Amino acid sequence: MRYCAGLVLLCCASPALAWFCPKNFNTVTPGDSVATVFQQCGAPDKQTPIAASDDNVPQRWTYDFAPPDATTQMLNSYTGQANQQFELTVIFNQGKVVNILLGGFATQDQLNLPNGCNPNVGDDIKTVINSCGKATFIQKNSDSDGSKPDPGNVAFIYNSSPPVTFIFNAGKLTDKQ
Repeated sequence: MRYCAGLVLLCCASPALAWFCPKNFNTVTPGDSVATVFQQCGAPDKQTPIAASDDNVPQRWTYDFAPPDATTQMLNSYTGQANQQFELTVIFNQGKVVNILLGGFATQDQLNLPNGCNPNVGDDIKTVINSCGKATFIQKNSDSDGSKPDPGNVAFIYNSSPPVTFIFNAGKLTDKQ
């Protein structure tokens, strides 16, 4: 019985996820620093900077629709004029919808737009793409402080058999490919 309890404790104390280094039998775990992986696995054959995602910068996505009759009626109630085509604008900040403009007017109503396009405040970019597709026009604000990409976003590429790539974000190991 003591042996079983010791075995259970040993399994619980070990890391839940660890990857073997491609050049030796050392292990690294998600969250390890660039320096730790370099020390454990050795120098990579290639080190490539990774561009940071710019989904978190403010964005304005514009869609142009030729609406069905029900949507035309809803748009007419907002604008007071009959239009055969209208513009839907979705505003994102930090990767989430913060405002929706229908024909240039802000709306909080549940939309019933063509092709099932129904964005809601709080939706993330992926949800809007799945619902509405890519916008006709996307405007992204540049990074306001003009800073360079984080040097901790890097890929270590080892030309082993099979090839292994360790991905780091903000200086921490996040993925293995």
